[in-house]
Amino acid sequence: MNSKQIKIGVAIGTIALGAVLGAQANTISQQQTLNPTTTDWNHTFVFDQFDSHLGSLNQVLVHYSEDFFLSSSSKNNSAGNMSVTIDEDALLTLTMPAGVSQASATLDPSLHQHFLVAPNSTAVTPSSASVSGDFSFTSAADLAYFLGAGTLNFAGSTLVSETVSYSGGNNQVGLTTTAGAGVRLTYDYTPTVPETAAPVWFSALAGLGFLAIASRIRPLKPTRQTVR
Repeated sequence: MNSKQIKIGVAIGTIALGAVLGAQANTISQQQTLNPTTTDWNHTFVFDQFDSHLGSLNQVLVHYSEDFFLSSSSKNNSAGNMSVTIDEDALLTLTMPAGVSQASATLDPSLHQHFLVAPNSTAVTPSSASVSGDFSFTSAADLAYFLGAGTLNFAGSTLVSETVSYSGGNNQVGLTTTAGAGVRLTYDYTPTVPETAAPVWFSALAGLGFLAIASRIRPLKPTRQTVR
């Protein structure tokens, strides 16, 4: 078997097997984002269900995140320094589609500020925090809720709690809080094998068979004749 025969056989087998192995697990991701909005808020994140014609759904991955922002404005009208301490929490609750095993998930970023304000002055202090979480659905009962041609709703809401303390007499403290959130839904699935898979497998086997046959063929040696 010469090198040309080897290259042809390997090429046929590689191309065919590569086409078949292309039907490995794939993913489809959808991202929904709510830009920073004054708290408290309620928002529905809407996603398309998985089309079962694409293949077999193996797992649903959910990634969710929250960005929390605080801006405080502290005005000191007294003759002495003003000490300010602020603690803020922004609880994000994400409610899953009805019926799945995990009913909800939460995130709770916290912010802490402590500073001094000079007499007869105003201090504006910004701060922020970002948190995220992940979970997945793998059971057949849960995955069934994600199959179809409709949509799924993930309901999000924030609830801010705060504690403010300060020293001094004639002063004012104002707070502005905003929060943004994002949800990414990923379908992990195995594609349906197309009807062309059989010819592809045949091509793969044919390429390998070509190698086997070619290896048994020995080139004919030319015979030498003597002319008298």
